[in-house]
Amino acid sequence: MVPYHPGVVIRDDSLVLRPLAPADVGALVLALNDPDIVRFIPGVPSPYTRLDAKAWVKRCAEVWRSGESQPLAIVDAETDELLGSVELHFAGPTVGYWVAPEARGRGIATRALQLVCASTEIRPLWLTTHPDNRASQRVAEKAGFRRVGSTADHPAFRDGTRTAALFELV
Repeated sequence: MVPYHPGVVIRDDSLVLRPLAPADVGALVLALNDPDIVRFIPGVPSPYTRLDAKAWVKRCAEVWRSGESQPLAIVDAETDELLGSVELHFAGPTVGYWVAPEARGRGIATRALQLVCASTEIRPLWLTTHPDNRASQRVAEKAGFRRVGSTADHPAFRDGTRTAALFELV
């Protein structure tokens, strides 16, 4: 595990993955009020407020320091614009991600997922998606995950669905 430090970065030519920061609060509020994010990620408050975003940024530093997970902002390498987030959870171990609506369709989620998976030797890694979230399932497959079935042991999605598509990276 990489120790928490606000200067930690993982990068490629166009993306930087770095710890979330207080400066990301406004962009988090805009992105996490997206209906698809609310629909497909259990536990995202709706509406998503500045207080929610501030608490999330604080939580991200705490879980990193505790060794629970490594949450990272996905940002544009040139502009530092927040495009989304990816988080490696050590229990499971699992990985999850979301991308802001205006950043979708550009391969950002796939590249970010590949970068975070390449940063760890932990295998297998697991990933779950809502059964109707075809875009997220394509991202998982493009990043090298393979669908291995489904799991009913999942937090309820907003629509009450408890079964999720299950992917594995070995």
